[in-house]
Amino acid sequence: MNIKKLYISVTCFCFWPIIKAEPIIQLNIVEDSAEKAIRIKKKIEQKGSVGKVGFNHFVDASPVAGFFGMYAGMLAMSDNAGSIRFQRKHTEPVMYIAITQDIVPIMRIENTVHHWQFVPNAAVLFYKLEPKIDKEKNKLFWHIQEMEVPHNLIIPAEAIVVFANPTYCYFDITAAYVAYINPNIFLPPLISKKGINAIKSSLHLLSIRHFFAPLQPVIRTGQKAYRLIVQP
Repeated sequence: MNIKKLYISVTCFCFWPIIKAEPIIQLNIVEDSAEKAIRIKKKIEQKGSVGKVGFNHFVDASPVAGFFGMYAGMLAMSDNAGSIRFQRKHTEPVMYIAITQDIVPIMRIENTVHHWQFVPNAAVLFYKLEPKIDKEKNKLFWHIQEMEVPHNLIIPAEAIVVFANPTYCYFDITAAYVAYINPNIFLPPLISKKGINAIKSSLHLLSIRHFFAPLQPVIRTGQKAYRLIVQP
Protein backbone atom coordinates (compact mmCIF):
# COMPACT_ATOMS: atom_id res chain seq x y z
CA MET A 1 0.00 0.00 0.00
CA ASN A 2 2.81 2.40 0.90
CA ILE A 3 4.59 1.61 -2.38
CA LYS A 4 1.41 2.41 -4.29
CA LYS A 5 1.05 5.77 -2.53
CA LEU A 6 4.68 6.58 -3.21
CA TYR A 7 4.27 5.75 -6.90
CA ILE A 8 1.20 8.00 -7.18
CA SER A 9 3.00 10.85 -5.35
CA VAL A 10 6.07 10.67 -7.59
CA THR A 11 3.89 10.52 -10.73
CA CYS A 12 1.90 13.60 -9.68
CA PHE A 13 5.09 15.48 -8.83
CA CYS A 14 6.65 14.73 -12.22
CA PHE A 15 3.63 16.00 -14.12
CA TRP A 16 2.83 18.95 -11.84
CA PRO A 17 2.35 22.12 -13.94
CA ILE A 18 5.22 24.62 -13.79
CA ILE A 19 4.74 28.36 -14.12
CA LYS A 20 7.51 30.03 -16.11
CA ALA A 21 7.92 33.80 -16.04
CA GLU A 22 9.18 35.77 -19.00
CA PRO A 23 12.58 37.49 -18.48
CA ILE A 24 12.34 41.03 -17.18
CA ILE A 25 14.36 44.23 -17.14
CA GLN A 26 14.29 46.14 -13.87
CA LEU A 27 15.43 49.70 -13.25
CA ASN A 28 15.37 51.12 -9.73
CA ILE A 29 15.04 54.83 -9.05
CA VAL A 30 16.62 55.64 -5.69
CA GLU A 31 16.81 58.82 -3.65
CA ASP A 32 20.22 60.42 -3.30
CA SER A 33 21.63 58.93 -0.08
CA ALA A 34 22.99 62.21 1.30
CA GLU A 35 19.76 64.10 0.65
CA LYS A 36 17.70 61.24 2.09
CA ALA A 37 19.80 61.28 5.29
CA ILE A 38 19.30 65.05 5.68
CA ARG A 39 15.54 64.74 5.12
CA ILE A 40 15.18 62.00 7.75
CA LYS A 41 17.49 63.82 10.17
CA LYS A 42 15.30 66.95 10.04
CA LYS A 43 12.21 64.86 10.77
CA ILE A 44 13.81 63.13 13.74
CA GLU A 45 15.08 66.41 15.22
CA GLN A 46 11.55 67.78 15.39
CA LYS A 47 10.04 67.43 18.85
CA GLY A 48 7.76 64.42 19.15
CA SER A 49 8.45 63.26 15.62
CA VAL A 50 10.55 60.15 16.29
CA GLY A 51 7.51 57.90 16.34
CA LYS A 52 6.04 59.64 13.31
CA VAL A 53 9.06 58.89 11.13
CA GLY A 54 8.37 55.16 11.17
CA PHE A 55 4.65 55.70 10.66
CA ASN A 56 5.08 58.20 7.84
CA HIS A 57 7.41 55.76 6.10
CA PHE A 58 4.31 53.70 5.32
CA VAL A 59 1.74 56.44 4.65
CA ASP A 60 3.71 59.23 2.97
CA ALA A 61 4.06 59.33 -0.78
CA SER A 62 7.35 57.82 -1.86
CA PRO A 63 9.67 60.34 -3.57
CA VAL A 64 10.61 57.68 -6.14
CA ALA A 65 7.11 56.43 -6.93
CA GLY A 66 4.97 57.43 -9.89
CA PHE A 67 7.66 57.90 -12.55
CA PHE A 68 6.91 56.50 -15.98
CA GLY A 69 9.26 54.61 -18.23
CA MET A 70 8.93 53.34 -21.80
CA TYR A 71 10.62 50.35 -23.42
CA ALA A 72 9.79 48.39 -26.60
CA GLY A 73 6.39 50.02 -26.88
CA MET A 74 5.51 49.27 -23.26
CA LEU A 75 4.77 51.85 -20.60
CA ALA A 76 5.30 51.17 -16.88
CA MET A 77 5.27 53.20 -13.68
CA SER A 78 7.65 52.98 -10.73
CA ASP A 79 6.23 51.49 -7.54
CA ASN A 80 6.76 52.75 -3.98
CA ALA A 81 10.24 51.22 -3.98
CA GLY A 82 11.10 53.04 -7.21
CA SER A 83 11.20 49.88 -9.36
CA ILE A 84 10.20 49.96 -13.03
CA ARG A 85 9.87 46.56 -14.72
CA PHE A 86 9.47 45.54 -18.34
CA GLN A 87 9.27 42.26 -20.18
CA ARG A 88 12.66 41.80 -21.85
CA LYS A 89 12.42 42.04 -25.64
CA HIS A 90 16.03 42.02 -26.85
CA THR A 91 18.80 39.45 -26.46
CA GLU A 92 21.99 41.43 -25.85
CA PRO A 93 22.55 42.75 -22.29
CA VAL A 94 23.59 46.18 -23.60
CA MET A 95 21.09 48.85 -22.56
CA TYR A 96 20.50 52.51 -23.29
CA ILE A 97 18.80 54.78 -20.78
CA ALA A 98 17.38 58.14 -21.80
CA ILE A 99 16.10 60.65 -19.25
CA THR A 100 13.91 63.30 -20.77
CA GLN A 101 10.43 64.77 -20.53
CA ASP A 102 9.61 64.93 -24.24
CA ILE A 103 9.67 62.41 -27.06
CA VAL A 104 7.70 62.23 -30.30
CA PRO A 105 6.35 59.27 -32.29
CA ILE A 106 7.21 58.86 -35.96
CA MET A 107 4.24 57.24 -37.63
CA ARG A 108 4.22 54.53 -40.28
CA ILE A 109 0.51 54.58 -41.13
CA GLU A 110 -2.27 56.19 -39.14
CA ASN A 111 -1.98 54.86 -35.56
CA THR A 112 1.03 52.61 -36.16
CA VAL A 113 4.24 53.95 -34.60
CA HIS A 114 7.37 53.26 -36.64
CA HIS A 115 9.79 54.54 -33.98
CA TRP A 116 10.26 57.24 -31.36
CA GLN A 117 12.55 60.25 -31.50
CA PHE A 118 13.96 62.82 -29.14
CA VAL A 119 12.63 66.35 -29.45
CA PRO A 120 15.22 68.69 -31.03
CA ASN A 121 16.95 70.90 -28.44
CA ALA A 122 15.10 69.21 -25.56
CA ALA A 123 17.00 68.42 -22.36
CA VAL A 124 18.18 64.78 -22.47
CA LEU A 125 20.59 62.62 -20.49
CA PHE A 126 21.61 59.61 -22.55
CA TYR A 127 23.55 56.64 -21.14
CA LYS A 128 24.92 53.37 -22.46
CA LEU A 129 25.12 50.51 -19.95
CA GLU A 130 27.17 47.47 -20.87
CA PRO A 131 28.47 44.58 -18.71
CA LYS A 132 32.25 44.20 -18.92
CA ILE A 133 34.55 41.78 -17.13
CA ASP A 134 37.11 42.94 -14.58
CA LYS A 135 40.07 40.62 -15.20
CA GLU A 136 41.60 41.27 -11.77
CA LYS A 137 38.42 40.43 -9.85
CA ASN A 138 37.11 38.01 -12.49
CA LYS A 139 33.65 39.56 -12.24
CA LEU A 140 31.28 41.36 -14.53
CA PHE A 141 30.58 45.01 -13.75
CA TRP A 142 28.31 47.52 -15.40
CA HIS A 143 30.22 50.00 -17.53
CA ILE A 144 28.18 53.21 -17.55
CA GLN A 145 28.95 55.77 -20.21
CA GLU A 146 27.23 59.10 -20.81
CA MET A 147 26.72 59.63 -24.53
CA GLU A 148 25.58 62.24 -26.98
CA VAL A 149 22.06 62.00 -28.35
CA PRO A 150 22.10 60.28 -31.78
CA HIS A 151 22.37 62.74 -34.67
CA ASN A 152 19.20 61.37 -36.24
CA LEU A 153 17.41 61.69 -32.86
CA ILE A 154 16.10 58.11 -33.14
CA ILE A 155 15.67 56.36 -29.80
CA PRO A 156 17.31 52.89 -29.94
CA ALA A 157 15.06 49.85 -29.66
CA GLU A 158 17.07 48.71 -26.61
CA ALA A 159 16.50 51.97 -24.78
CA ILE A 160 14.44 52.68 -21.70
CA VAL A 161 13.09 56.21 -21.66
CA VAL A 162 12.50 57.57 -18.17
CA PHE A 163 10.14 60.53 -18.22
CA ALA A 164 11.80 62.90 -15.78
CA ASN A 165 13.66 66.17 -15.69
CA PRO A 166 17.30 65.22 -16.43
CA THR A 167 18.45 67.99 -14.12
CA TYR A 168 17.35 65.89 -11.17
CA CYS A 169 18.44 62.38 -12.27
CA TYR A 170 21.78 60.74 -12.96
CA PHE A 171 23.78 57.51 -12.93
CA ASP A 172 26.91 57.34 -10.80
CA ILE A 173 29.39 56.48 -13.56
CA THR A 174 32.23 56.11 -11.01
CA ALA A 175 30.53 53.42 -8.91
CA ALA A 176 31.14 49.69 -9.38
CA TYR A 177 27.93 47.74 -9.87
CA VAL A 178 28.18 43.98 -10.30
CA ALA A 179 26.36 42.69 -13.38
CA TYR A 180 24.77 39.27 -13.05
CA ILE A 181 24.19 37.65 -16.44
CA ASN A 182 20.96 35.66 -16.60
CA PRO A 183 17.71 36.02 -18.55
CA ASN A 184 16.74 38.92 -16.27
CA ILE A 185 18.55 42.25 -16.38
CA PHE A 186 18.84 44.25 -13.17
CA LEU A 187 20.26 47.65 -13.99
CA PRO A 188 22.30 49.98 -11.77
CA PRO A 189 20.20 52.44 -9.76
CA LEU A 190 19.11 55.74 -11.26
CA ILE A 191 19.68 58.38 -8.59
CA SER A 192 17.13 61.15 -8.08
CA LYS A 193 17.91 64.51 -6.50
CA LYS A 194 15.91 66.98 -4.46
CA GLY A 195 13.47 68.90 -6.63
CA ILE A 196 12.32 66.03 -8.84
CA ASN A 197 8.56 65.84 -9.31
CA ALA A 198 6.80 62.79 -10.71
CA ILE A 199 3.64 64.70 -11.68
CA LYS A 200 5.43 67.43 -13.61
CA SER A 201 7.68 64.85 -15.24
CA SER A 202 4.70 62.91 -16.56
CA LEU A 203 2.68 65.76 -18.05
CA HIS A 204 3.97 65.05 -21.57
CA LEU A 205 2.41 61.58 -21.40
CA LEU A 206 -1.04 63.17 -21.67
CA SER A 207 -0.30 63.90 -25.33
CA ILE A 208 1.00 60.40 -26.18
CA ARG A 209 -0.88 58.10 -23.79
CA HIS A 210 -3.26 56.94 -26.53
CA PHE A 211 -0.35 55.04 -28.12
CA PHE A 212 -0.14 52.72 -25.10
CA ALA A 213 -2.45 50.16 -23.54
CA PRO A 214 -2.36 48.94 -19.93
CA LEU A 215 -0.15 45.88 -19.38
CA GLN A 216 -1.83 42.87 -17.82
CA PRO A 217 -0.23 39.68 -16.43
CA VAL A 218 -1.61 36.66 -18.25
CA ILE A 219 -1.00 32.95 -17.62
CA ARG A 220 -0.86 30.84 -20.78
CA THR A 221 -1.09 27.07 -20.65
CA GLY A 222 1.30 24.84 -22.53
CA GLN A 223 1.74 21.11 -22.88
CA LYS A 224 4.00 20.77 -19.85
CA ALA A 225 3.98 24.15 -18.15
CA TYR A 226 2.20 27.39 -17.56
CA ARG A 227 3.85 30.61 -18.73
CA LEU A 228 3.40 33.97 -17.07
CA ILE A 229 3.58 36.82 -19.59
CA VAL A 230 2.77 40.51 -19.65
CA GLN A 231 0.65 41.76 -22.52
CA PRO A 232 -1.51 44.78 -23.41
